[in-house]
Amino acid sequence: MINEKCPQDGEIIEHYSNGQISKIGKIRNCVWDGEVKNYWWNGRLSSIEHYNDGIKLGLFAYYNLDGFSYKRETYADSLIGFSLVDLTDSAVYSLSGNELRFEFRNLKRTVTFDRPTTLIGGHEPFIYIEKGNLHLNGRNDYYVVNGN
Repeated sequence: MINEKCPQDGEIIEHYSNGQISKIGKIRNCVWDGEVKNYWWNGRLSSIEHYNDGIKLGLFAYYNLDGFSYKRETYADSLIGFSLVDLTDSAVYSLSGNELRFEFRNLKRTVTFDRPTTLIGGHEPFIYIEKGNLHLNGRNDYYVVNGN
């Protein structure tokens, strides 16, 4: 649901207090439907998301304030794959199926999970980097991957 009160179906444009657009998307039956674009306070694009009747479906792309695409996620209701660049350490992580691959400086590694990993749960973000460690929030599991 978007808000407690359901807006009329159609395009929704939300704004920051400074007048800049914060979000543009379409809703249908009180949920996001189609492409939704989010913007930083300065007007630059912060993310592009795709929904089908409120369900995450397809590519979600995230951008920093400089316009660099640092994270891409693929959804089929739950998160099925991602790529993420750690801008501090120039590490690159990607997940496809149950294989997590990462590059850190000249080191390349692959971690294979013993069962399919569904990265969805009650807490977002599902994927983030904190103090050089990759955090994965799964439906039933929580992983921390040390890039070293």
